[in-house]
Amino acid sequence: MMHNHLHLINFSKSYFILQDEKNYDLDGYNRFNINHKTIYFTRDFRYYSLSFQDYHIFILGELVDVRDSKKPVNAIVSDLLQYPIDSDSFLNEMSFFNGSYGLFIA
Repeated sequence: MMHNHLHLINFSKSYFILQDEKNYDLDGYNRFNINHKTIYFTRDFRYYSLSFQDYHIFILGELVDVRDSKKPVNAIVSDLLQYPIDSDSFLNEMSFFNGSYGLFIA
């Protein structure tokens, strides 16, 4: 007999991603659905959910542009998505990012 549950050890600032086929209610975790996947993350993470152009963006953690540490996250994402995702310009823009973050774009 299979049980549909997970037993997790709670570490701070942790996350994992699963296909949407299974949903779990986990103590100490929030969740966010993006592109047929569910991101589970501990509640001690700061997170942002944005829509820009035709993209859905989810950011876990702290994202900073080293050229302007006061720049808000939505401006950082807006500037980044001016470039095609598979371009050198996109990667060059990301090279100015610092912090502990996960960036998910769908």
